[in-house]
Amino acid sequence: MSPVAAPAPSPAAFQPTRGRPSWTSDSTKVAVEVDRGVLVVDRGGQVVDHLGPSDSWVSNAAFSPDGSKVAYCTYTTPPGQSLPSWGLHVADVGGTNDRVLTWHLGWQPAWSPDARQLTFTSDAQNDFTTAVIDPDGGNEHIISKNGAFEIRHSWNPNGQEVAYESAHSEDGFGIYAVDKTGTTQREITTHDDFVTDQNPTWSPDGKQIVFERTSPEGDTALFLVDAQGGSAKAILGYQKGYHQLDPSWSPDGQSIAFASDVHGSMDIYTMHADGSGMKQITDAHTQEYNPAWSPDGKSIAYLTLNEGAPDGYGIAQA
Repeated sequence: MSPVAAPAPSPAAFQPTRGRPSWTSDSTKVAVEVDRGVLVVDRGGQVVDHLGPSDSWVSNAAFSPDGSKVAYCTYTTPPGQSLPSWGLHVADVGGTNDRVLTWHLGWQPAWSPDARQLTFTSDAQNDFTTAVIDPDGGNEHIISKNGAFEIRHSWNPNGQEVAYESAHSEDGFGIYAVDKTGTTQREITTHDDFVTDQNPTWSPDGKQIVFERTSPEGDTALFLVDAQGGSAKAILGYQKGYHQLDPSWSPDGQSIAFASDVHGSMDIYTMHADGSGMKQITDAHTQEYNPAWSPDGKSIAYLTLNEGAPDGYGIAQA
């Protein structure tokens, strides 16, 4: 009887295993997470490729802005080790020249606008902090200061700063920005105790940051703040018992896509950047979340949760 292959190790439930879809620079393909792997699909939703090794949990794919490379994470047992770990990979588009850059988690990799660096969540200091690394694995270092649980990151379009969420013991979760060398860190949002600010995304013109703010009661709204910091403005305010999540800027900066359960199930919506003109994009029997605009602004890819069935993805007209 042939031996049965051992299943790929599974990460802990709290770890981020379903990152936002990532489009190629020419808007023809998008990487989406399904089950334990990452599929590359065309604009019609047809599978054209798979990313990463088949014996690993593959997650958090991100195509480089110049279209030449793709970064992704794997959860597997590294050579010479007995326990599984997360690792950050970079490969040429097409799957050649695949290499592991670091075994310090590598969660939620985000490319700098010039494709010369990646930011990611690192456990090198055991606190899930923000790090950068070159695509060849060089110059890995922590750039954030005094925080923890920094899962989601967004580059300033000028390529000089990174915005991220961080739990500081004295303030709770807030939005911060740090220059790419780690020299200067700024607090972007200020708030009362027990309010949580997360998931920052820089506007295409670099002037504003949209983010989620969760009230002490657990309701989540979308806010805008000037990129230099200051008072945040609600563009989609609190509604008791509901959640507005996963904001994503359109390439022209005029609109924001997001997920909301305001009508019951979680669906994808768009609105103008000032919060007006809310438009429902999806209305399915699944829970849709994590929208991502194509670079040409014509399509929105998203992920789905299906009760009693495999999780999936969709692509809608913007």
